[in-house]
Amino acid sequence: MADRLEAYADWLVANQDKRGTTEFDTVANAYKQMRQQPVDRSFSSAFQQGIDQPFENMATTARTLGMEGTADALSGATDAPVNYESATDRFYEPHKRGIELLAALVSNTYLAQQLSKPASLLARWRHGLVVLAWAQLVALR
Repeated sequence: MADRLEAYADWLVANQDKRGTTEFDTVANAYKQMRQQPVDRSFSSAFQQGIDQPFENMATTARTLGMEGTADALSGATDAPVNYESATDRFYEPHKRGIELLAALVSNTYLAQQLSKPASLLARWRHGLVVLAWAQLVALR
Protein backbone atom coordinates (compact mmCIF):
# COMPACT_ATOMS: atom_id res chain seq x y z
CA MET A 1 0.00 0.00 0.00
CA ALA A 2 2.75 2.42 0.92
CA ASP A 3 4.30 1.99 -2.53
CA ARG A 4 1.05 2.72 -4.36
CA LEU A 5 0.24 5.63 -2.09
CA GLU A 6 3.69 7.11 -2.68
CA ALA A 7 3.41 6.47 -6.42
CA TYR A 8 0.08 8.32 -6.53
CA ALA A 9 1.49 11.19 -4.47
CA ASP A 10 4.59 11.43 -6.67
CA TRP A 11 2.45 11.42 -9.81
CA LEU A 12 0.18 14.15 -8.44
CA VAL A 13 3.17 16.32 -7.55
CA ALA A 14 4.89 15.74 -10.90
CA ASN A 15 1.74 16.39 -12.95
CA GLN A 16 0.41 19.62 -11.44
CA ASP A 17 -0.03 20.93 -14.98
CA LYS A 18 -2.78 18.33 -15.54
CA ARG A 19 -4.88 19.64 -12.64
CA GLY A 20 -8.53 19.76 -13.66
CA THR A 21 -8.24 16.95 -16.23
CA THR A 22 -10.05 13.64 -15.88
CA GLU A 23 -6.75 11.79 -15.51
CA PHE A 24 -5.60 14.02 -12.64
CA ASP A 25 -8.98 13.76 -10.90
CA THR A 26 -8.95 9.96 -11.21
CA VAL A 27 -5.51 9.68 -9.61
CA ALA A 28 -6.39 12.26 -6.94
CA ASN A 29 -9.58 10.35 -6.03
CA ALA A 30 -7.70 7.03 -5.90
CA TYR A 31 -5.10 8.68 -3.64
CA LYS A 32 -7.80 10.04 -1.31
CA GLN A 33 -9.56 6.67 -1.14
CA MET A 34 -6.36 4.84 -0.27
CA ARG A 35 -5.55 7.33 2.48
CA GLN A 36 -9.00 6.84 4.03
CA GLN A 37 -9.02 3.03 4.02
CA PRO A 38 -7.67 1.17 7.05
CA VAL A 39 -4.26 -0.44 6.72
CA ASP A 40 -4.32 -4.19 6.11
CA ARG A 41 -1.69 -6.16 8.04
CA SER A 42 -3.33 -9.58 7.92
CA PHE A 43 -1.49 -12.84 7.32
CA SER A 44 -3.60 -13.61 4.25
CA SER A 45 -2.64 -10.30 2.64
CA ALA A 46 1.02 -10.91 3.51
CA PHE A 47 0.78 -14.30 1.83
CA GLN A 48 -0.95 -12.79 -1.20
CA GLN A 49 1.74 -10.09 -1.44
CA GLY A 50 4.44 -12.76 -1.19
CA ILE A 51 2.90 -14.58 -4.15
CA ASP A 52 2.28 -11.43 -6.22
CA GLN A 53 5.61 -9.64 -5.77
CA PRO A 54 7.85 -12.17 -7.58
CA PHE A 55 5.46 -12.15 -10.55
CA GLU A 56 5.60 -8.34 -10.65
CA ASN A 57 9.41 -8.42 -10.49
CA MET A 58 9.57 -10.94 -13.34
CA ALA A 59 7.12 -8.80 -15.32
CA THR A 60 9.36 -5.76 -14.85
CA THR A 61 12.34 -7.76 -16.10
CA ALA A 62 10.38 -9.07 -19.10
CA ARG A 63 9.18 -5.56 -19.93
CA THR A 64 12.76 -4.27 -19.74
CA LEU A 65 13.81 -6.99 -22.20
CA GLY A 66 11.01 -5.96 -24.58
CA MET A 67 8.74 -8.95 -23.98
CA GLU A 68 5.52 -7.01 -23.44
CA GLY A 69 3.17 -10.00 -23.84
CA THR A 70 5.04 -12.03 -21.26
CA ALA A 71 5.20 -9.01 -18.95
CA ASP A 72 1.45 -8.46 -19.20
CA ALA A 73 0.75 -12.15 -18.52
CA LEU A 74 3.04 -12.22 -15.48
CA SER A 75 1.74 -8.94 -14.13
CA GLY A 76 -1.86 -10.08 -14.46
CA ALA A 77 -1.29 -13.57 -13.03
CA THR A 78 -2.09 -12.50 -9.47
CA ASP A 79 -3.47 -9.44 -7.74
CA ALA A 80 -1.66 -7.55 -5.03
CA PRO A 81 -3.63 -7.00 -1.83
CA VAL A 82 -5.27 -3.60 -1.43
CA ASN A 83 -4.03 -1.37 1.39
CA TYR A 84 -1.50 -3.94 2.56
CA GLU A 85 1.34 -2.57 4.68
CA SER A 86 4.34 -4.84 4.96
CA ALA A 87 5.91 -5.40 8.36
CA THR A 88 9.28 -5.42 6.58
CA ASP A 89 8.65 -1.95 5.20
CA ARG A 90 7.70 -0.71 8.66
CA PHE A 91 10.88 -2.25 10.08
CA TYR A 92 13.20 -0.83 7.43
CA GLU A 93 11.53 2.58 7.46
CA PRO A 94 11.52 3.48 11.14
CA HIS A 95 11.27 7.21 10.43
CA LYS A 96 7.68 6.57 9.42
CA ARG A 97 7.06 5.19 12.90
CA GLY A 98 9.05 7.89 14.60
CA ILE A 99 11.54 5.38 16.04
CA GLU A 100 15.22 5.16 15.26
CA LEU A 101 15.30 1.38 15.63
CA LEU A 102 17.00 0.77 12.30
CA ALA A 103 19.83 3.15 13.10
CA ALA A 104 20.41 1.37 16.38
CA LEU A 105 20.42 -2.03 14.69
CA VAL A 106 22.74 -0.89 11.92
CA SER A 107 25.19 0.68 14.36
CA ASN A 108 25.13 -2.44 16.55
CA THR A 109 25.70 -4.63 13.50
CA TYR A 110 28.59 -2.44 12.36
CA LEU A 111 30.10 -2.57 15.84
CA ALA A 112 29.76 -6.36 15.94
CA GLN A 113 31.46 -6.64 12.53
CA GLN A 114 34.32 -4.42 13.64
CA LEU A 115 34.80 -6.40 16.85
CA SER A 116 34.78 -9.70 14.98
CA LYS A 117 37.60 -8.71 12.62
CA PRO A 118 40.46 -9.24 15.12
CA ALA A 119 38.98 -12.58 16.17
CA SER A 120 38.70 -13.59 12.53
CA LEU A 121 42.29 -12.61 11.83
CA LEU A 122 43.47 -14.51 14.90
CA ALA A 123 41.55 -17.61 13.80
CA ARG A 124 43.08 -17.41 10.32
CA TRP A 125 46.56 -16.96 11.75
CA ARG A 126 46.04 -19.95 14.07
CA HIS A 127 44.74 -22.02 11.14
CA GLY A 128 47.80 -21.04 9.10
CA LEU A 129 50.09 -22.20 11.89
CA VAL A 130 48.30 -25.54 12.13
CA VAL A 131 48.58 -26.07 8.36
CA LEU A 132 52.26 -25.08 8.43
CA ALA A 133 52.98 -27.46 11.32
CA TRP A 134 51.14 -30.28 9.55
CA ALA A 135 53.11 -29.64 6.37
CA GLN A 136 56.38 -29.79 8.34
CA LEU A 137 55.37 -33.10 9.91
CA VAL A 138 54.52 -34.56 6.52
CA ALA A 139 57.82 -33.30 5.09
CA LEU A 140 59.81 -34.92 7.92
CA ARG A 141 58.40 -38.37 7.22
